[in-house]
Amino acid sequence: MVCNIPSRVTFLRQFNLMCHTTPGIMHKHLLAFFLPVVFLNADVCAQESTLSKWTFQLSQGMGTAVLQNDVVPSRLEMTSVEALGEYRFNDQTTLATGVSLMGLNGNSFNELGNYNQTRGVLSVPVILQNSRPLSDKAQLVTSAGVLANRILEDSRQYVGGSELLQVPNLSMGLRAGLGVTYDLTSRTALGLGYQLQHAFSDLIQSPEILDSRMSARSLNVTLKFRLN
Repeated sequence: MVCNIPSRVTFLRQFNLMCHTTPGIMHKHLLAFFLPVVFLNADVCAQESTLSKWTFQLSQGMGTAVLQNDVVPSRLEMTSVEALGEYRFNDQTTLATGVSLMGLNGNSFNELGNYNQTRGVLSVPVILQNSRPLSDKAQLVTSAGVLANRILEDSRQYVGGSELLQVPNLSMGLRAGLGVTYDLTSRTALGLGYQLQHAFSDLIQSPEILDSRMSARSLNVTLKFRLN
């Protein structure tokens, strides 16, 4: 049903990169990232470290997402902001969690015609991270974990009107990443990383109204602050 309700999602930045990766291929990429990191951290987590540091990090990401929609998957441009808190178990291993906000925008179509789709997503990840020194100040960082997604709002703007969907929803998924960080000072570091995520399981089922399954990939810039 189409009704004249204006979109209220306020994610403004859009990018022209299009995603050519299907959800199935994205799932395989995630497993390729996820399994080696889990096995790598299984060894180091058993070791006690003299370092136990809390770290706070802020990230800005740009990329693309593939959504499961009525007729064909929608490929949308994505921007994200994220705040995470990390606890360091030892020299190599940290556990991180926090919140991430994603804004998606792009064009698609269904039986009602062509439309512009805007979606806002809240994500809560739990991530195991492993770092290996590349030099005195640079580190290689791999990460893998799980996430819970909630679609805050989904709007579709047609030629003759708009449709706004706000229904209970919750999905689970996997997330993996690879990047590098560089220490600017003893308490701050700058990072650049590539991230994959795939939400594949609806915990609150309403796929006939709003399908929450999605795959995304992004390039992220991160600023870390060591708190102690």
